[in-house]
Amino acid sequence: MLFQKRILIQLSLLVLVILSPLCIAKANTSDYYHELVEKAEELELSPTDRLSGKTVSALLGVSLSADSSALTLENLCVLMQKYLDKQALLLPALHDRSPDISYTMIGHLSDVTAIYQSGVLGEKLTYKDVSKKVTVGQGCVLLSRFLSALVAPDHFQPVSSLKEDTGAQLESLEHTLFLGHSNALALYRYTDTPMCYGALNGVTVENFLKVNLTVLPEESVKNVKTILARDSYEKVYIMLGTNDLVHGTENLGVYSDCLAEIVALIRTYQPDAKLCLVGITPLKLSFPYRVEFRQEIIRAYNQTQKSLSRDLNISYLDVFTPLASPSGYNRPELAMEDGIHFKKAGYDILLRQLITHPLL
Repeated sequence: MLFQKRILIQLSLLVLVILSPLCIAKANTSDYYHELVEKAEELELSPTDRLSGKTVSALLGVSLSADSSALTLENLCVLMQKYLDKQALLLPALHDRSPDISYTMIGHLSDVTAIYQSGVLGEKLTYKDVSKKVTVGQGCVLLSRFLSALVAPDHFQPVSSLKEDTGAQLESLEHTLFLGHSNALALYRYTDTPMCYGALNGVTVENFLKVNLTVLPEESVKNVKTILARDSYEKVYIMLGTNDLVHGTENLGVYSDCLAEIVALIRTYQPDAKLCLVGITPLKLSFPYRVEFRQEIIRAYNQTQKSLSRDLNISYLDVFTPLASPSGYNRPELAMEDGIHFKKAGYDILLRQLITHPLL
């Protein structure tokens, strides 16, 4: 008990130091690490001792349902992500690599992946890594990286004040075209970005080139060729596939061919634009017109997008990971009841991915 109390005192002091206004200007991770280690040495804590999950839960003000007498790396990631959700914060991804782990191995892959892609966990991550118990020494490193990111204004931003805090980044979306389905229309209405949108409720990848789209912000109706020919765009995002999945279309070959045809048309009209395929977002488990929706199908479609983007030398943006629950479906706090669309917090996360992901 005395040992756990000492760790709690140590980590509480760390948070007071890190979050103090006097330390806001200091964003060097090594500085926080050395402060934490010094406090540990003062309290005679061994770096090889196990870090308590209850201690970190109390520190971040979030709960951990699993046995937290000794903390695994997976559970530490869960606590970090719960803290971010509670504070309405989003940690931008520094890369789009996935850890060498599957949902059959751990129960919180989306949380682990989000923290891993932020750079907090280092370059390589396997099941063996995330299942290990975290020592005080390892906790010093990981928590200092995580907490130092909280006071680095170019790394963390509150989702709730996204527009106020990212004015310059939102300006980078000027001369940008966003093509897609109803989630593209909702993104405009919830976030009011300077992008031009061409989208249609219920549109599929197969009929996208055959229909007229709603054009925002002007509220007109035009076909894709007209939209592409009327202006010059620096970036073009393509978000298609959700409706194909919801209505039971699972032919990956047709999906890939149709996307390739759309990309080819865009390049004809916009040869200098940077192009990006936006991955399919998570859905809910069941729909009235479909007994069960398997999230593995989304992963197959997103992998098809990713492979196609490599073949065509364009960008791919993973939006599934930051929006998915640990089980691979919609997060209730982000998703609407229909299981397809999102609340404002969900679209803020989607927008954050757009403005922090560099294009090829």
